[in-house]
Amino acid sequence: MVGRNLAENEIALIDEVIRERRSLSPSSLSDRLVERETVEAILEAGNWAPSHYVTEPWRFVVFEGAARQRLADVFLKAVLEERPDASDRVREKVHGKPLRSQTLIAVIRQGGLHPKAKDFEDEWAVACAVQNMAIAAAARGLGLFWSTGTPMAHPYVAEHLNCDADARVMGFLYIGWPGHSDWPTGRRGDVSEKTEWRV
Repeated sequence: MVGRNLAENEIALIDEVIRERRSLSPSSLSDRLVERETVEAILEAGNWAPSHYVTEPWRFVVFEGAARQRLADVFLKAVLEERPDASDRVREKVHGKPLRSQTLIAVIRQGGLHPKAKDFEDEWAVACAVQNMAIAAAARGLGLFWSTGTPMAHPYVAEHLNCDADARVMGFLYIGWPGHSDWPTGRRGDVSEKTEWRV
């Protein structure tokens, strides 16, 4: 029922999943495939993020199997255009990025969806979508890592993702099962030290 008050145990479970969410580096993920239904559920969680003027500006492109290799070739082409003298180590590192997890999701902010919506508002909405997806992944025991590094912003990558002039690639999500049995512990400073109350 929409808007219902959750039971205390349900609230506690939600709070626990939020606290236990982790950004697992792609190198720590196993080769175990993530089922299509699970990926779809994570995408659905992202789709329920808030957005100004209900623009729903998030767009996702899921890469699996051989599609990761084709993306890797685009990554390498992009880097070599900017750095034709790139070392073998750099070439290998960049080319290997899309292959570090069995499932890779490109996250795109699609602008121009409402005359009053500002790009930064839509970008914040996409960030909310990614957070929803990260929580949904953690609830299922999956690691999720949001990468925004080179060559994400290169025009070759945008072209490969069929982005138009109003779109911006916001990064790539590496999703996979942990390659070890121990879920990493996290830590945060006391929220009271970051909060000011005014009454």
